[in-house]
Amino acid sequence: MNKNLGILCAVSSLPANHGIGDFGDSCYKLINWLSKHNYKYWQVLPINPVGPGYSPYMSTCSEALEARYISLDMLVKEGLLKRVPKFRPSAGKVDFQKVEQFKEKYLYSTLLIILVPLAWHLKQPYTITIFFPLLISSILKIINNHKDKKKMCLLILTIIVCSSLLLSSI
Repeated sequence: MNKNLGILCAVSSLPANHGIGDFGDSCYKLINWLSKHNYKYWQVLPINPVGPGYSPYMSTCSEALEARYISLDMLVKEGLLKRVPKFRPSAGKVDFQKVEQFKEKYLYSTLLIILVPLAWHLKQPYTITIFFPLLISSILKIINNHKDKKKMCLLILTIIVCSSLLLSSI
């Protein structure tokens, strides 16, 4: 009998150095552990931006990734940030507001570093036909759904980071 084993684990519950689980080293360690033990599935729960009450089930945008899940440690490894101090690494509960305040200054500084290579990619034919319409559509949805400029910028940064990662893997 072939069993398809899986787990249900929110990204926010993974151990991390910045107050919330993210797509950093612990995520890769979990995936490797699952593979080693013949697990086939990881149900991550919603990873879109949180809405009122920090609920991922009331998000205003289903196409973007929650900015808090961007790993600052991975941005350091990629050379996009120089150094980031630890912030609530052993927190038993996520304080979404404090995590957002801590991470946003590092994410904003990353934005400019990412925009230049992304602009070059946007000139490539495959990008214009495949990714550019998705990027523009997502940004327009965010602009239409958010009056809070700070949150809008974080969401746009998230889309740009994800798009940049997608483009660099092609």
